[in-house]
Amino acid sequence: TAFIENEHGELCEVECEEIGVGDVIVVKPGGKIPLDGIIVEGKSPLNTVALTGESLPREVTEGDEALSGCVNEGGILKIRVTKLFSESTVSRILM
Repeated sequence: TAFIENEHGELCEVECEEIGVGDVIVVKPGGKIPLDGIIVEGKSPLNTVALTGESLPREVTEGDEALSGCVNEGGILKIRVTKLFSESTVSRILM
């Protein structure tokens, strides 16, 4: 699942399969990034060990790519989705 903001600014949890390219998801601190995208708001270290084996977190900010499967270790991130769930990094790993 992923979180999106509704028109009232409230976070709503939805299935990843329901999210389209161009939608903006919200990833809270400690949350796993569910879909690939580009960060449009926020700054945070990402734990990429599950994808790359790199033990040190990678700092990301607006304009940087965020891959699904990474864990957000810092602040709130807003990410514009660039790939459907079926095409995402984490989905390819699971298959």
